[in-house]
Amino acid sequence: MGLDYAEMAEDQVVDPEVQSYRTAPTALRMQEVVFDAANSMRLSNVSMGEPCPLVPVAWGRSVFDTIHILSHLGVKASTKLVRAKFVWPDLCRAIRAWVPPMFGMPACQGPTSQKGYVNMDLVALSYQAFNDVS
Repeated sequence: MGLDYAEMAEDQVVDPEVQSYRTAPTALRMQEVVFDAANSMRLSNVSMGEPCPLVPVAWGRSVFDTIHILSHLGVKASTKLVRAKFVWPDLCRAIRAWVPPMFGMPACQGPTSQKGYVNMDLVALSYQAFNDVS
């Protein structure tokens, strides 16, 4: 499973949202960048040094799946990995929706809810270990 960057470049040309980023005033510094031996040009954010292609809306889930399948990370780590190489509108919101909740836990609302579950698990383990010794 991988991404076809040449096809993504073709989809950038016809995606109206991608085209709007060519002239829209944003904090992103958009530029056409050559990415592969086929010399396909992709509109990319170059404001962070390394170019990050602007992903057409239809490609967002494919990009996420390609990265997330490698290690099934949580929301924060998945977002960090995807943002390091790609950019698209509402990237963070989309990833939060696509990362499945951890088994036996409701969807995370933030770091405090995760800490609460970790603490309860540690307490449960400590209590069980204490009873086994007695």
